[in-house]
Amino acid sequence: MPSSPMTYTELLARRSQFARSDAIRDILAAGTAPGVLSMAGGLPAPDTFPTAELAGLVARVLAESPAAALQYAPAEGVPAMREALARLASMTGAAATAGQTLVTSGSQQGIDLVAGAILEEGDAVALDDPSYLGAVQSFRRVGARLLPVPSDEDGMDTEVLAARLTAGERRKLGYVVPHFPLRCFALRRPGGAIWPHSPRSSAFWWWRTTRTPIWPSTESAAPRSMCTPTV
Repeated sequence: MPSSPMTYTELLARRSQFARSDAIRDILAAGTAPGVLSMAGGLPAPDTFPTAELAGLVARVLAESPAAALQYAPAEGVPAMREALARLASMTGAAATAGQTLVTSGSQQGIDLVAGAILEEGDAVALDDPSYLGAVQSFRRVGARLLPVPSDEDGMDTEVLAARLTAGERRKLGYVVPHFPLRCFALRRPGGAIWPHSPRSSAFWWWRTTRTPIWPSTESAAPRSMCTPTV
């Protein structure tokens, strides 16, 4: 018989024992404190939520297809939605099909899935600095080594990027948030600047030359009324 109570932390995997606190969780928790108006989380103003429209859509779906709406769906997402998303992606120049489209519970789950699928512990990920905090946490969680590339209003420093990509690292992925799918007023996250065409092309040339998979993570959270389609 054990002489002392079990310490359940002993059962945790090594990666869990050395995990850092979730910075996004801490930021959002701090923003809920009384009297705090937090600008850190990038949360939308509640009075902009289209609650009436959403309520109408939910009522319509439950009236027309209640079983399909409440039943378990394919893990990849509802086929009709995947087809619609593929059509939307094609409007931005992406040659996507429904079979190549996966519906996730937000962009963070998508980042986690990609990181877990292709990154081994010790693999290198080149990413712009500063970068999206959620992606940084996902890459660290699987044991990847981060290769930050300085960025300014013109995007990544392509000379530093070239050095990172040709240094013989066991690199697996390049991560960047260049712009929304549609050309909008403020684009790079978290910097908010537009990545001009010339340095963007140079950076992608280096990704391709060194055969490093590039993940240009984009978000379409910007209102369509604020955007002009890219032509």
